[in-house]
Amino acid sequence: MSKIKRTTREHIKDYLYNYEWLEEEIKLIRESIITPYIETDNNIGGGQSNIPASPDETKAIKLADNIRLTQLERMKWAIDDVYKQMDDTGKTFMKLYYKENYLTIDGVAMEIGVSPRTAKRLNTKIIIEIAERVGWH
Repeated sequence: MSKIKRTTREHIKDYLYNYEWLEEEIKLIRESIITPYIETDNNIGGGQSNIPASPDETKAIKLADNIRLTQLERMKWAIDDVYKQMDDTGKTFMKLYYKENYLTIDGVAMEIGVSPRTAKRLNTKIIIEIAERVGWH
C-alpha cells in the first residue's frame, strides 16, 4: 500500500463519517433535477431552444451532466464496494468507527479484538482502497 496525501485521507474520512448525509444529498440533488422549479415564460414568439424538446430527455441530460451528483454517487459506490469486500472484522470496524462514531481507533480495536496498530492499519487500508476506487490515488 502506498501513501496518500493527508488532505485526501481527511476528505475520505469526512465522507465515511457522514455517509447518511451522502445518501440524503444524492437523493436531494436527483429530486431537484427531476422536479425543478420552473418559472412561467411570458415571452411570446422568440426563437427555438437548442435543448431537446422532450422533458424526459432534458432530465436525463441534466442527471448525466451534474458533476456534483456524479462525484457523490462515485464516492458512495466506492464506500459500499469497500465495505462489501471487507471481512467481518473490517465491516465491524467501519460500522463502529465511522457509522456509530462513538469510539476511538483504540476503543474499536479493543471491541473487535485486535491490537491498536492492526486497527490503524485496517483504517489506512480502507481509506486507500476508497481512494483507488474514486481515482484519487
